[in-house]
Amino acid sequence: MRACLLWVIALSWLVGCGDSGVASDTSYNVALDARYPAAERVIAIGDIHGDIAAMRKALMLADVIDSHDRWIGGKTVVVQTGDLLDRADDEQEIIDVLLSLQPQAAAAGGALHLLNGNHELMNVALDFDYVTDGGFADFEDAPGADPADPEVADFEPHQRARASVLRPGGSYARLLADFPVVLIVGDTAFAHGGVLPSYAEEANEVNRDV
Repeated sequence: MRACLLWVIALSWLVGCGDSGVASDTSYNVALDARYPAAERVIAIGDIHGDIAAMRKALMLADVIDSHDRWIGGKTVVVQTGDLLDRADDEQEIIDVLLSLQPQAAAAGGALHLLNGNHELMNVALDFDYVTDGGFADFEDAPGADPADPEVADFEPHQRARASVLRPGGSYARLLADFPVVLIVGDTAFAHGGVLPSYAEEANEVNRDV
């Protein structure tokens, strides 16, 4: 299968500087390797946008999870192509469920890969145009949330918890920095959109840079 065109988004500022606001339980050290062997069954899903019910429905329809969020997909490879965030209210739970499925998939000989999309970029740029009221409330109990963080003082009070964990250097910004932007399984390339083929050829370098 020919590699599709990809869109690499510039996420180099996700990490930021220093250790401020970083919670130990949001550092998952996800590998940023871009190239993986071909798999017998590969499924791509994107644009979950905070809707955990839709995510569960899609993954259950694909026969990779059961009704208790347990991996049943065996050696299936699932690629989530970005845009976990915005538009609905379940973003934290979505991230938690997907991260819990990654080791289960690996133990069964499969894989679950999580990529960044443009809405992840928007959020670490503190562009909250597509965030719902529930999405702001969802991050009030997020690990590392600090509404008193002086870096987010210009935001409305109900927005500050989300801003504190998603600003560059925040706990969830660091977590997202562990997600690649380009992934190749066999000879098929995945990302949230398209870029020049030359970026696919240098996918490992792209992921290391961002």
